[in-house]
Amino acid sequence: MSFSSVRVAAWCLVILLGALYLSAPVRGAGEWDRLRAEQKRRSAAAVEAEKTLKKIEAELRVLSGKRRTTERRLRLARLKLQRDTERLKLQQNLVHEAELRIEEWKNHVKEMETEEAFYRKRLRFQADFLMRTALRFRMKHSDSSEEFQAQTRVVFSRHLIRSTLRLYETASDSHSFFERKRREEEALRDDLRKEEEKAAAAREEVRRRQKSLERLMKGLERETRKKKAVREKTKRMLRKIRAELAKIQKRLKELEKLFRKPGHFAKPVPGTFFRPEDVSVPGVFIRCPYGSPVKAGAPGEVLAIEEMRGLGRTVILGHGGGFSSVYSNLSKVTVKKGQKVRLGTVLGKSGKGAYGEMLYFAVYEKGKVRDPMTMVR
Repeated sequence: MSFSSVRVAAWCLVILLGALYLSAPVRGAGEWDRLRAEQKRRSAAAVEAEKTLKKIEAELRVLSGKRRTTERRLRLARLKLQRDTERLKLQQNLVHEAELRIEEWKNHVKEMETEEAFYRKRLRFQADFLMRTALRFRMKHSDSSEEFQAQTRVVFSRHLIRSTLRLYETASDSHSFFERKRREEEALRDDLRKEEEKAAAAREEVRRRQKSLERLMKGLERETRKKKAVREKTKRMLRKIRAELAKIQKRLKELEKLFRKPGHFAKPVPGTFFRPEDVSVPGVFIRCPYGSPVKAGAPGEVLAIEEMRGLGRTVILGHGGGFSSVYSNLSKVTVKKGQKVRLGTVLGKSGKGAYGEMLYFAVYEKGKVRDPMTMVR
């Protein structure tokens, strides 16, 4: 086999390896996809938590409004209960005063009844005395002096009876007056008692309403405490989600720097580009002194380190967006498989090949060869 055939076979192997490793999944890309999915899930959870938080805030505002209304109604109920209690005490005092007046009128009535009985008894006595005197005067015919005395006694008795009768009538009138006043006071007392009962019933109704409002207030306070606890829990969860999203975003930015689609490649080593005339190659050669540091043309991950016949040590890097790059004819490799590299990371040192001291550099995009000279800036 001629040397030219060997070189052609080697270039075919380079092309095949480039296409193979280009299609192989990059671990960084898998982490990128996983983080993107996690970011999407966490973002959805954050949106849901924010909706829940807004809903809780709205419910708390409603509860706060209900509490203010209930507090206002409770204050009004307490004021009304105080007024009704004062009104009830007033009615009770009025009833007590009416009872005292009724008792006073009863005493007056009893006094008038005693006085009336006294005058009635006195009238009966005086009437009996007058009848006895008149009877003796008729049955007995005495001299004129005795007759005069008898007549005088009769006249005096009649005068006394009339006086006693007037006193009796006065006592009777007073008795009727006091009795009428007593009945009026009793009627007033009965009315006052009815008002007292109404006031007591109104106070009990207000007291029941106050207790009901107090129970409602306690229920609203319990509900408010529960909602606030849920709100704080949701806030903590939202803070945790946002912290996790920040970490994911930071890691994604790091990965993006490593695996984003390269717009161009940096020149791996200083030197001049050339292509041999006797063979068609997918990449390009760069003339450089032996042992020159070979640097990564773009951020990525070391997919493979191979020893190729006719090309020597070869490093293949995977980049984002389906790009990969090949660095061959290395005298030394300073990276490891799976290592993540940045732009300018030293991959190894250039060596010596069939065309002298040089480095072979090739670029692939989704398995297709790209001209490195158009990609290098």
